Amino acid sequence: MMRITKLQIAGFGQHENVTIDLQQQLHIFYGLNEAGKTTIQQFIMQILFGFPQKNHLERNYEPKNGGAYGGRIDFSDDEFGNYSVERTRGRAIGDVTVYMANGQQGDERLLTKLLRGYTKADIEAVFSFTLQQLQYLERMTEEQLNRTLLSSGTTGVDQFTAVDKQLSKEAAELYKKSGTKPLINSQLQKIQQQELELKKIRMQLADFEPKRQRMQQLTLESEETHKKQQEIAQQLDDATTYLRIRPLLERQQWITQQLGTQDRAQFPTQGINRFELLEKALDDKRLEAQQLQEKQQQLQLQVDTAVNREQLSALRQLHDADDEWRQWQLSEQQIEQQQKDLQQNFQMKQQLIGMTSPSYEAVLEMSSSLPTEAVSNELFKKLQKIEEKTNFLEGILQDLKQESSYKTQQLEQQKKAQDTPQRRSQKERVFSAPMIAAVIMACLSLFVVLFFKEWFGGIVGLAAAVALYLYSKRSTSHSQQDEERYMREQLNDLKRKEQDYKYQLAQQDNERDEVIAQLRVTLQQLSIYDDFDSMLYPELFRIVRELQQLALQGQQLFVQQNHLKNMIAERYEAGCQLLQVKPTKAQFSLMIAQELHTLEDAQNRMVVTEEQLATVHEKIDYIQQEIAQLTTNKKTLLAAANSANQEEFYAMAERFSEQQTLLAEEQLIQQQLGDVSGLARYTVVEKEQLAAQLQNVKIISTDVLKELAMVRADIHHLAQDEHYSVAIVELEQSKAELAAYVKQWTIGQIAQAAINETLNDLQQQVLPKVIHRASENFAFLTSQRYERLQFSEGSFEVITQEGQHFSIGELSQATREQAYLALRFSLAEEKVATAPFPLIMDDPFVHFDTLRTAKVVQLLEKLQTKHQLLFFTCHQHMTEYFSEQNIIEVASLQMKGD
Repeated sequence: MMRITKLQIAGFGQHENVTIDLQQQLHIFYGLNEAGKTTIQQFIMQILFGFPQKNHLERNYEPKNGGAYGGRIDFSDDEFGNYSVERTRGRAIGDVTVYMANGQQGDERLLTKLLRGYTKADIEAVFSFTLQQLQYLERMTEEQLNRTLLSSGTTGVDQFTAVDKQLSKEAAELYKKSGTKPLINSQLQKIQQQELELKKIRMQLADFEPKRQRMQQLTLESEETHKKQQEIAQQLDDATTYLRIRPLLERQQWITQQLGTQDRAQFPTQGINRFELLEKALDDKRLEAQQLQEKQQQLQLQVDTAVNREQLSALRQLHDADDEWRQWQLSEQQIEQQQKDLQQNFQMKQQLIGMTSPSYEAVLEMSSSLPTEAVSNELFKKLQKIEEKTNFLEGILQDLKQESSYKTQQLEQQKKAQDTPQRRSQKERVFSAPMIAAVIMACLSLFVVLFFKEWFGGIVGLAAAVALYLYSKRSTSHSQQDEERYMREQLNDLKRKEQDYKYQLAQQDNERDEVIAQLRVTLQQLSIYDDFDSMLYPELFRIVRELQQLALQGQQLFVQQNHLKNMIAERYEAGCQLLQVKPTKAQFSLMIAQELHTLEDAQNRMVVTEEQLATVHEKIDYIQQEIAQLTTNKKTLLAAANSANQEEFYAMAERFSEQQTLLAEEQLIQQQLGDVSGLARYTVVEKEQLAAQLQNVKIISTDVLKELAMVRADIHHLAQDEHYSVAIVELEQSKAELAAYVKQWTIGQIAQAAINETLNDLQQQVLPKVIHRASENFAFLTSQRYERLQFSEGSFEVITQEGQHFSIGELSQATREQAYLALRFSLAEEKVATAPFPLIMDDPFVHFDTLRTAKVVQLLEKLQTKHQLLFFTCHQHMTEYFSEQNIIEVASLQMKGD
């Protein structure tokens, strides 16, 4: 089978730099009109048979924009192997180069050989067709179909057909029954005219006629004498022949007697050669069987020492779990990083609250319950209140000290100062100061009551403010003495208040120390021994709980880390036992993969070895069968020669050879003698008598010829007239030309008869088979509605299952096309052995309905086992009958090329 495996279009029509892989037996080229389907079809034909010349009727597909022209087609051929045909722009039909798989290159001659001598017309007659070419069969008669079969290369007699056509043409140019222009017809007319002219001239000569009659008489006598001379000469030749072959006849008679007295020996054809070939074949097969048995032992030893399957399985499991191993290592690194981050966060929070560095277990054992936190919060709130109250009392005490100092200074100034306008003004200022102080003190007292809920301090402050205000009011109405006395009393009162506030501060300090002592016990339980920042106390238990959470996470990470380490250690130990070395953990996966690859290679080699062992075992069994068969053939050969052993066989061969020698000699004598059944027997005397008769006849013939020459000389003398002589010469020349034409025409007729006889013989052999196969295809395509195709009265007709006859013209168009398609496919199948070309079809099924299309698709699937099929169509529904891998979108080819 010849298959096209790839099309490489460098530049052809609208396609440029396009490569199409054709690896399937069936390819559907689908595309709308103008997509380039016909261009691809013509690319195949023109690469194989050449580009059309400029004055040719065929379309030229040279790219309009210049560039490369042509391309390359790759073939796979069962007979010639793989090769490529490349045709590019060049002289005439282009330059072609054939590249064979073995490196050989060739030109048109090699391409013609690869195409089995088929021309473009031959291919288009059978293997490449369109719907119009398919319908052309409708107009064919039986004779025309025969000619089509012969001219299409189906019978291999293309040259006979061409010669027949040429001879018919030449014969028509030489002679036609009713024609005037052919050479023989015109020459006959010319000779008749010349004879009339010659007759007119002869009538003018008086003595010419008697001599002419005598010349005719002498001519007849000369012919009779010559005929008699030939008869006697033939008899003399027969006598000579008989006397020459008489020893052969006697030898033939003796051989016949010898063969008649012996029994005919029975010996098989080429028995000695066959017997010796059988002996040699038996020796070769026994030697081959011995060599195979030795090889079987070697292979069995290799299999016995093969790879440990358990080790290979374990390594494969480790290799398959390599992602898990890498994940373990990555998880271990992540856990270590998490531990570092957690420990850093843990230490930072410990430092934040001043905690020493206890272990995770100690932190988890710390009491951070809500009751403990509530008690601690109450203590802390209490401490805050004490701090606030202490700060308030210290503020009031500071104000009292300032006021007492101010009063003391004021009292001293009064003693020294005189009663001056400036003093009065000073008094006013002095009296206004206590009032301002009273207002300030009242405001502070209200602030303490409202914001700190310290009712005691607030009431005391308000009372002091009221007293100060009243005092200031009263002092303005007293005298200077009363004012001084009042100021002293006021100063003493301030001192008493100062003592009271100092006492209260001492009590607050005692309470503060007690609360701090209680809080310190709680902090020590939390491993906080240094001074603790009271500002962090509200966040203390939250931080402790976060530390406990971090400690719990740390323990979990530790457990996970230990679990991972144990799994990694187990995996590593198992791998080390399999590897029998201890690689680093970084090299562990690589060494496992390398060792697995090594063992798998060994395993693959073992599988190959086992396959080889099985193959060797099968070969041994097959050779044993062959030895048995050869032994049987040897016995059969001995039996055919009626021999029990080798010695009898050779004796029978010698006897048979002697008889065959006699028979061959007899046949050779018969060939030398030829057909001598009608040969008369002559003696030597009879031969001498025939020789004397022949001599007498020759003398008489000589006398007649002499007289004939004299008469002709006289006629020649009479014909000295110039016109007569010219007429004679022209007539003889015309007769000579006519004889040449007749001879040429006769030779042509004989050749045509021989060719027609040969063609008729071939038609009787080929046409019935083609019509029979076409009938089978037609019956399948029409779902057995029509039984067969046949010729009747020079045209096609079909026969139904009921026996009804219909001419092709009476059928529907689709049914006619089914018939023509069946004929095309049968032509291709007939020539598959010598012309396994791909079938190239251009939309020949456009008139088929769904059922007809399905049938023809089934026939194509059957046909693709013998021919590669390339089907071009613009109808999308046709692609639904085939798989996607068989469909080539022509419109997308140019985009891929671009």
